[in-house]
Order: sequence, then C-alpha cells, then structure tokens
Amino acid sequence: MKNLITSATDTRIKNLNASVNDLVWLYRQKTVIFMHLVGMAIALLTPIEEISSGTFIERVVDGVLNVIPMGRNFSVRSTFPELVRLQAAVMTFFIPAILSLYLSSPEFVETKIRMLRIMKSSKTKSLLIHFLPFFAIGCLLSHIFWVEGTEFAVAPFLSSRFFLGVFGPIIFCLAPSGMICGIFVTFIVLFKFWRGIFLNR
Repeated sequence: MKNLITSATDTRIKNLNASVNDLVWLYRQKTVIFMHLVGMAIALLTPIEEISSGTFIERVVDGVLNVIPMGRNFSVRSTFPELVRLQAAVMTFFIPAILSLYLSSPEFVETKIRMLRIMKSSKTKSLLIHFLPFFAIGCLLSHIFWVEGTEFAVAPFLSSRFFLGVFGPIIFCLAPSGMICGIFVTFIVLFKFWRGIFLNR
C-alpha cells in the first residue's frame, strides 16, 4: 500500500514537473513573448474611447468575434468589454503560430511516447484515452463558443486592465492552442496504437 501511494505521488510530481518545464520552454520562445507583450500593450495602453466609437478597428473585431466569439462571451461582465473583445480578437491571430510551437515542443513528443506506453500497459487507461479527444473537443467548443462572462463574474481580468494584460493572452491564445494540441496529439496516439495492432496481426 505504501509503495502504491509513493508511486502515485512520484507520478504526480513528474507530471507537475513536466507541465512546469513545458511552460518554461514555451515562454522562452520569441513568438510567445511577443504575443504576451502585444496583449499587455492592448490592455494597458489602448484608449477605450477609440475602440468604442464605430471605428474600422471595431468592425474588424466584430468580424473576428462573429467567427470565434469567446472574446464577446467573456466580455459580458467586464467593466471594459470593448478592451476584452479587442484583445481576444488580436490574440486569435496568434493561435496558428502558438499551435505550431506546441506541436514542435519536446513535451509534445514525450507526451506521445508516454500515452502510447500507457495504452499498451493498461486496458482500462487505454479505454479512457479513447474518450479523451471527445472530452477535449467539448472543452474547446465550450471555451470558444459557450462560456459566458457570468461564469467569470469575479475574475480579476474582467475588472483590471493589468490582470487582463497578464491573463488575457493565456485565456484567448495559449489555452485554446493547448486544447487543440491536446486533441491533435491524442488522435495521433490513437492512430499509432490501432495501426500497431493491425500491423501485428
């Protein structure tokens, strides 16, 4: 029993260390640093009056949020909804670049190897991993299309421009990119797993 507890604790520590290392690696990349600086600049320096008076910028933001409405949804309870929408729209354009970084990260390769090893060693965990893409897709759709500001009524980034600058790029760019990457890596693992089964027959 003690060995099982120790093993579970070691596994959690390893997963935590891997997540921290992945985040550190990500924030060493120039694209991520630039993305976050742009997000901070929008949150701290943009005059709200300029984006709430029917300007060209507002029309572009509305066009982006008609396709990916998470910025509009999150702005429902914000004290500066125009600013939240603007930052969300701009961060959307960084998603392809951040996604390419996720897919080229050392953790991405390690995750594939670790998931394949888990699937081959445990039928129960293999079954759970088969449901993982559907769960991740649901989370992604919820984050982008369905989550509303009422669910984040006391979130500091909805009432503080500083916290919007800190957390906005994570919520509107890194989080959806990470979820897309999670879906992608799981489908790759499942494909390799089933391909291996059929090749061994």
